[in-house]
Amino acid sequence: MKAGSQAVMHVDHKTWRNEHATWHDDVRAWEKEAEIAVADLDRAKGAIARQAELLRTHAAAIRLYEQRFAVHEHALAEFEGGLPAEALRMELDSAHEAEQAKQDELRLTHEQIKKQQHTLMAHCNLLLKTLAATAETAVPGRAKS
Repeated sequence: MKAGSQAVMHVDHKTWRNEHATWHDDVRAWEKEAEIAVADLDRAKGAIARQAELLRTHAAAIRLYEQRFAVHEHALAEFEGGLPAEALRMELDSAHEAEQAKQDELRLTHEQIKKQQHTLMAHCNLLLKTLAATAETAVPGRAKS
């Protein structure tokens, strides 16, 4: 053993202990972040479930509107077939205005849901790709599962 090499070893060991302490601090912080992320993912799962319910509700609203629209279309066809007169025409005009307003409302709602859906799915896909890439990355000194 060279003279002074013990002192160098002691310095190395002290440096390594400090480095290990820093690593332990990092790991504790990362574990806390992971706990928070799990809770956040539970909230994200809830948000995705609420989005799915919103989609079901929107689809039902579209179906209901289609039924109302069909009734209006049928009345319009009867009017064009020469059945009742001016009173029905005014009723059809009024009904058509209401249907136009409903169509506009559904169109706006659909566009809002579409944007929300695209944003939510883009973030989910990015998260999944990140998770997949992280899982594929080998940690030095650890065998792949």
